[in-house]
Amino acid sequence: MCRLARAFQLTLCFGGLILPGLAPAQEALRHSLEAEIAATQVREQFAEMPYTFRWGDFKTMIEGSLTGEWIDNVSLAEATPESDFILWPVIDLVSMYPVGQRNVLQLFTRAGYRKYLSHSQYDRATVQPGSALSFDVFVKDIRINLHERFSYEEDPIREGAVSGVASYGGFSNVAGTSLLWNLRDVTLKFDYDYFRFVSSSDLFHNDRSSHLGVMGVGWRVHPSATIGLEFSANATEYDETFFNDNVGYSAGVYAQWQLTDYISIQPRAGYALYTFSRNELFGTPADFGAYYWDLRLNHRIGQAVNYTLSGSRSIQLGINANLSDRWSVRGQINWAIIPGSTLATGLFYESGRESAGGFGDNYDRWGGNIGIGYQIMEKLRASLTYGVFMKTSVVASRDYNQNRVTLTLSYRL
Repeated sequence: MCRLARAFQLTLCFGGLILPGLAPAQEALRHSLEAEIAATQVREQFAEMPYTFRWGDFKTMIEGSLTGEWIDNVSLAEATPESDFILWPVIDLVSMYPVGQRNVLQLFTRAGYRKYLSHSQYDRATVQPGSALSFDVFVKDIRINLHERFSYEEDPIREGAVSGVASYGGFSNVAGTSLLWNLRDVTLKFDYDYFRFVSSSDLFHNDRSSHLGVMGVGWRVHPSATIGLEFSANATEYDETFFNDNVGYSAGVYAQWQLTDYISIQPRAGYALYTFSRNELFGTPADFGAYYWDLRLNHRIGQAVNYTLSGSRSIQLGINANLSDRWSVRGQINWAIIPGSTLATGLFYESGRESAGGFGDNYDRWGGNIGIGYQIMEKLRASLTYGVFMKTSVVASRDYNQNRVTLTLSYRL
């Protein structure tokens, strides 16, 4: 199986249950960092990518999977939870085409359909986060990336502030460009994206459009260490007046340090500020400013074991109110002790506060996952995962417990 597709699948099946991900200060920086990681992973795997068919330098890999998932609380209810079994067929498509010696056109998408056997009203199509069309163009030392990233996702467990519903999410699309200029020991970065979100639920009024900008400069102070400054700005306009239109700014520092061949650390910290426009429902909320931080440690122990530890405080747009202030700690260990198999275990804790107009909330959420994958044949793989989530809130009826058991069979054509 293609390591790129496998990494994508394991993140969804294993890591997705503990909600890994970047948690920088605000929207522009978050989208920029996610895009940078995704682009790097795709480029690194191109040379080793297997393919279902090939036409000259154009490669396409197709993988199909079928997931059966049992959930004991499909609507994240505090009382009288309802269980269901879900069938989820999925098609993965990875296509790459080199244009010249360094330019690469990429398409990566994972689409499927979730069928609830007892609650057919929750049936829905899915296009997983990470799906993207991307084109890298190199002009001497400058890399220009043009991208379109899209998803249609309605799993409410991905958002800690959501309770009491079986679906939350909708269509997300990010279109823009990124410029990375490598000047030996100095790197300059400029990003611009236009973000559009359309909710799939009438219960949430957060359809919005955002202009996102990021600028950064990094200095390589040692062959294994880089430090830098990063600045971001975003302007968000909502379709409805439940939320206040707003402008956000952030400024901070970051570092990337490869301590040894096996250990790396990535700290970042800064300050974010949001200002709000007036609306008839909530007036003009007070400006909100706070420090953000993010610390990540990756450690590979030989060839068989690696783990990731992370902690963060992030300031971002809210779901029930204008802003969400989140603190989180996460840990994930991946084991490959038995040939042909992988074992992933993880724990997480997060504490969130929603404020600045709307329906505020303070909540705590924690849980974990354990999953095993096994390569049955060269193109056939199976994985079995168990995940648990628990939430307490100061708002009545927003507490819940949820257990999930997921079995997936995937086959690369």
